[in-house]
Amino acid sequence: MREEKKIDFMIVGAHKAGTSSLFQYLLEHPQLAGHKSSEFVYFLRDDIYKNGLSKSFKLFSNPDTQYVIAKCAGQMYSQEAMKRLYEHNPEVKLIMLLRNPVDRAYSAFWFNISTGRESKNDFLEAFNTPPDSFEDPILRRECDYLGRGLYFHHLKNILKYFPMENIHIGFFDDFKSDTKSYLQDVIHFMNLEIYNEMDTSIVHNSKSGVRSKTLAKLIRPGQKKMITHLFPDNLKRSLKKHLRKINETKLNAPPLDTHLRERLIRFYLEDIISLENLLNKKLDIWKGNY
Repeated sequence: MREEKKIDFMIVGAHKAGTSSLFQYLLEHPQLAGHKSSEFVYFLRDDIYKNGLSKSFKLFSNPDTQYVIAKCAGQMYSQEAMKRLYEHNPEVKLIMLLRNPVDRAYSAFWFNISTGRESKNDFLEAFNTPPDSFEDPILRRECDYLGRGLYFHHLKNILKYFPMENIHIGFFDDFKSDTKSYLQDVIHFMNLEIYNEMDTSIVHNSKSGVRSKTLAKLIRPGQKKMITHLFPDNLKRSLKKHLRKINETKLNAPPLDTHLRERLIRFYLEDIISLENLLNKKLDIWKGNY
């Protein structure tokens, strides 16, 4: 890795839109180095940011590669995090992967149940709970089911720091239906050498059910009360990963209620239309019958 470490590329969102798989696939490119952790939250979290970048860069592997890529699916939702990233490297290239905001919200709900972040079993009750009602800042972010789908709103804030030509905006449906072509499009945007050897057979960070919600809550990311805080960080991560695997079960999420889907589409409609106009791209499939 270069003596003066800079992040060249960053996947900034959206949450539950395929960013974990995208990041893992891109890490196979021989010109890219990335972090070992699933998320690089340095710019997002005040408690980590205050410790300085050098400590967080210890999470990166493959030091001899040419470019550095990071991923934080919550980055795009924080104007302060985007400002910090700009101050770090104003030339960084951003990658955004967007998903139908209604589907994204419903997927996030079930994912949060599997990670112990969500205590409610009813999606309607969960999205009606104001994010500000959570004391934990992580829960305030992760359980903001509606706000995280207002892509135009968040993109406007990002454009205060970065020009559109430095942002690659793709769509979950395209990524899922033709992953190889989508990856080559991203690689072209990054101006990297053509590379077709990525293994795209594994879906990373997919949602699953849990056997015990109590255990899921105890080992959720950011939880400090569990006995694992007595262990070194590397052992703690391994133990939590093992416990999550034991606690996993097949998820049979019911289809989203039709009337609730219509209600959510109406909520997002204005933002979707604004996004269409900005990107000059029709998103009819997101708008239902509207």
